[in-house]
Amino acid sequence: MPADYPRMLHRCAASTTATVTSIPIPGQEWASGGGGASALALRMAFRKRARYGSSMSTDTATQDCRRLEQITARNVQSVFEIDHAANADKSVSDRLADRITAFCGSMRFVWTHVVWFTAWIGWNMTRGAARFDPFPFQLLTLVVSLEAIFLSAFILVSENRQARIAERRNHLDLQVNLLAEQENTKMLKLLVEIARRAGVDCDEAELAALAASTDPNRLAAQIERTEHDQERGTATGPATRL
Repeated sequence: MPADYPRMLHRCAASTTATVTSIPIPGQEWASGGGGASALALRMAFRKRARYGSSMSTDTATQDCRRLEQITARNVQSVFEIDHAANADKSVSDRLADRITAFCGSMRFVWTHVVWFTAWIGWNMTRGAARFDPFPFQLLTLVVSLEAIFLSAFILVSENRQARIAERRNHLDLQVNLLAEQENTKMLKLLVEIARRAGVDCDEAELAALAASTDPNRLAAQIERTEHDQERGTATGPATRL
């Protein structure tokens, strides 16, 4: 191993971190958070160094690091654009519901109610004739009940919108998976044809089954049958033992 190899890796990490930091991705703070992608690039550089030995030059390692950073940067940019498009479709009511939901899930909401309830109960317990809501605090109960109704409605509106976004992402994920499956099936067919022409002995039946196009409906039906059988077995299991 060359004596200056640690310095070369350090320069590679510095250059890749600078590359990611310089990419303009609004709203993303991961690039300045410690260089997680740079660590991945360095691990890949170590693996290539161990595989090819000392013949791998520093320029090649640096280029590999930069290529990896460019790929991850494009992926992060694509995810950011999807999130930005989803947020751009929000209406005024959706934005209001999201802000109220975010406030309800914070400690400010908790401490606000602690101060409010303490002041309300303390005033009506110690002020005598100046009390406006004596024990058992029926007015406070009414206000809190109304607040709970409206907060539940705002939270449900925000959750419904998040559910729509999650459903859209799941649909996109399914489309990508189906495309990847079609690409893998095509590559497997090409590999089988190459192996056949090269005279390589392989399991024809298994390869034919793997090379066949996958039917998502059949897989979904198989999953439903399996879940149904498991639920039926769980329901009848204790009775069978008896």
